Amino acid sequence: MAELTSDVADTICRTVELGVTITGAAVGADDRTHIFCEVLDPDRRCPDCNMAGQPRDRVARVLTDTPAVGHPVLLHVAVPRFVCHTSDCSRSVFRARIDHIARARAVVTTRTERWILQRLTFITDSDILDFACCDLRV
Repeated sequence: MAELTSDVADTICRTVELGVTITGAAVGADDRTHIFCEVLDPDRRCPDCNMAGQPRDRVARVLTDTPAVGHPVLLHVAVPRFVCHTSDCSRSVFRARIDHIARARAVVTTRTERWILQRLTFITDSDILDFACCDLRV
């Protein structure tokens, strides 16, 4: 049987639209799908001096993504870190920016934020009443 390629997995999970590619996946004991990925084309420029940095290592950032086939998804994004060798720059190590994937300090992806907002716009007043009164049998 042919092995699943990253391109196929990226297409099915739509990770390319986030700017990441899948490197691995697993189903956890918590019934969550864990997708391990790395940033495509990371920005190597130092945020202080704007000069390209040298690759140093990667740090993991775990983000909740939109459900896949009804199961919760956690993205484990390997975010590259770089070293700035500019002598007059105050920053020595920095992470690649991933604003296109998630806002700073956010725990959900930007597309999950959009997904939640889209779901909220379809909730009507009667839906809220039904939810609020479901145990009251009003």
